Amino acid sequence: MLASCATGDGNLLLNVGPLPTGEIAAEQQAVVRQIGAWLVRHGESIYATRGGPFRNGEWGGATFHDKAVYLHVFRWTGDTLRLPPLKAKVLRVVALTGGEPRCEQTPGNLIVTLPEAQQDKTDSIIKLEVDAPAAGEFVNGKPLEVSEPAALRLDSPLDYQVFQRRTRTEGIVRVSGRAPEGTEKAEVQFGGDWLPVEFNTHDGTFRAEVKMSPGGWHVCRTRATGKGKLLGAAEVPHVGVGEVFVVAGQSNSADHGAEKQKTKTGLVAAFDGKRWRPANDPQPGASGGSGRSSVLSRNSPAANGRASVDALITSLRMALASESVSRLPEITAADTRHSPCRPRMEFSGRTGGGVREQGADRA
Repeated sequence: MLASCATGDGNLLLNVGPLPTGEIAAEQQAVVRQIGAWLVRHGESIYATRGGPFRNGEWGGATFHDKAVYLHVFRWTGDTLRLPPLKAKVLRVVALTGGEPRCEQTPGNLIVTLPEAQQDKTDSIIKLEVDAPAAGEFVNGKPLEVSEPAALRLDSPLDYQVFQRRTRTEGIVRVSGRAPEGTEKAEVQFGGDWLPVEFNTHDGTFRAEVKMSPGGWHVCRTRATGKGKLLGAAEVPHVGVGEVFVVAGQSNSADHGAEKQKTKTGLVAAFDGKRWRPANDPQPGASGGSGRSSVLSRNSPAANGRASVDALITSLRMALASESVSRLPEITAADTRHSPCRPRMEFSGRTGGGVREQGADRA
């Protein structure tokens, strides 16, 4: 928030409300102290600066003071940031947040690179020392327009999505999306080597099925390249292979319990028909919307008598997911005709049976 405000040439007014005793609440103190600690390290990119000479956007923004330009990069395209060219010559480049950046000036671009492992997750600050005042880079008093990189759209997997394992040791993760124009090759990575995916050069779509093992969250990275250049990239930090449950019934299943619960392992996800998220109460889709659900309690069919689903996960060492259909009272475990999860899964028709995957967007 502070960096976005400064790169937009604004001032940040942060309101802190005292308690009746005149004291500042502990949680508000913590926020202010975090901001202060960040400014101790990176304050030169904020204090006594103006916004520019690049227009801020989803990529981040810039501030400047005399012959120094500070890039606040929120989103990289892989390890690269392409900006409009500067008239001034870049004499030195340094990363205030750590790492070894490089800068290349061409007639059409200012290209800054920083290895992905060295990028700050929130704001990578790159300082450019130039040979002329940065104020001279504005055109008719306006900052230089930055073209947003063509997006690589990733339709599957989604963040916190869990794919049903097919055997005790293996499941299939489906990867699909659309690459930007000019892509010649699309690849996917799950912590190891980059793997080529099936790519349609006519409409830009790509797809792949990758065999994965259960056990914690996997990080899915995709990238598109053309003519030796990175054209787009996307990352999904939480992809699981494990067990998927459909939860139905009353009371706890519908979030009408008395107390809220939170997953302790962080490996329980919930699905509301459109997106996945950590299965902390209240559960998405349940009609109660306030209290405890059976997803996390010992009453859950997934827990199977254990203290909680978290205990089950500790035993199985894999991710679990659920969808509550309890907002529809006519739905039972044997009748999912009206369930929003039906396009994605159906019960096998016998108590305790598995879930069969359905459709192109199977979960």
